[in-house]
Amino acid sequence: MDRFILMDGLRGIAALCVFIGHLTQHNGKFIFQSSPLAVDMFFCLSGFVIAWSYSKKITSGMSFKMFASKRLVRLYPMFLIGLFFGVVAYFVKKISTGTAISNSDMFNSLLLNSFYLPFISKNESLSLSGIFPLNPPSWSLFFELAANLMFFFFIRYSTKALLIIAAIIGALLTWYGLTIYPAPGWRDIHLIGGFLRVGFSFIVGVLIFRGYQHIPNFNINPWLMACVLMAMLLMPRSQAWFSFYWISMVVITIPLMVAISTKIAVDNTFTKTSFEYIGWLSYPLYCVHVPIIDLFKTFGINDSLVAKALVFTGAVTVAHLTGKYLDEPIRAAFGNKAKLLA
Repeated sequence: MDRFILMDGLRGIAALCVFIGHLTQHNGKFIFQSSPLAVDMFFCLSGFVIAWSYSKKITSGMSFKMFASKRLVRLYPMFLIGLFFGVVAYFVKKISTGTAISNSDMFNSLLLNSFYLPFISKNESLSLSGIFPLNPPSWSLFFELAANLMFFFFIRYSTKALLIIAAIIGALLTWYGLTIYPAPGWRDIHLIGGFLRVGFSFIVGVLIFRGYQHIPNFNINPWLMACVLMAMLLMPRSQAWFSFYWISMVVITIPLMVAISTKIAVDNTFTKTSFEYIGWLSYPLYCVHVPIIDLFKTFGINDSLVAKALVFTGAVTVAHLTGKYLDEPIRAAFGNKAKLLA
């Protein structure tokens, strides 16, 4: 799908911005403060790509078992690898400096999280770590999988029906984001908001696929689109106006960016190679970066620029190695088994 190379690039840049945001958020020099919007970009991109890849297959008779197995084979191995690093980071911190998470809470969360299920805690301090406390970014992967599985059933709906559903969910999401909490989903207290969040952006991505043939071609430099995305995520986050900013980006700007990116060709060899690579790296990096950051912090790495460069290099290296030499071979092996069992 060469025509969607830009979408790979946007996904990769969004993942890098999330990583840099988490790397800098606790030292007073928080970069990419609006990086939560990257998750909404992921959801919308995913809706388009899943619809592109599976719509005809499902309507032509692909079983739910086969579809679910393919999505689990794609998502689950790297998800478990990230969770493993989270457990390692927990025990290293427990031994060296101590942690607020008890062994029982750790075990209970690990048991649920291993099956892609959220952990709901009565402990307020643990709840602040999110529904996947051992690897907090995994919260979005829970909603991603839920949307993927629901896609099997609603892909048969008419475009008009999907437009109505998206409008209703979008209205509820706007109300939720403006009155309760913007960018919801990562904590147990706003799980409902998380379902609204993924529901809207994922369905909008499917609708962009439905209208793909009617989107005109755009002669826009791909790097300009990348810069627009980074500028969007660089916006300082203020409680006074972030709700309005987040809603406007989710409802208007991100869908427009995704739609336009489907019709921008990437012809330059360097740009194509770069976007393909960071697009491939985005998922492994998203899965492992927070545990890697935690490990470096536990070992006493300070907040200097050199230290951050070391953490950045370390996380990217781990993401590349685990993606190339663990995730891909595991997916290949289980993918072949899934075909035999279908």
